[in-house]
Amino acid sequence: MEEAPARQPASFSEHLAWSTHGMEYLNDLLPLPYTEETLTRVAAHINQVQDVLGRQMLLENPSSYLAFDESTLSETAFLAELTHRTSWGLLVDVNNVFISA
Repeated sequence: MEEAPARQPASFSEHLAWSTHGMEYLNDLLPLPYTEETLTRVAAHINQVQDVLGRQMLLENPSSYLAFDESTLSETAFLAELTHRTSWGLLVDVNNVFISA
């Protein structure tokens, strides 16, 4: 019997959020501070995942229900710069847009 070729997904997505701190796992997708440090880390992770998998990653827009004092970028500036540093795709969650507004 001939083995069927492996099927690859057309796309895949992930949330732009964090949910761990040290060895603690939290039961929520928490928003990110919009800083240069966060931008550099997220871009590096996106590029690493895309390189390993050989395909574009889609990220769901964050649900920013709080703002960090240390944020130096707006959400839109953060996402725009992330686009320049990676070839990611934006998966728009309309509820997250409403929450962030």
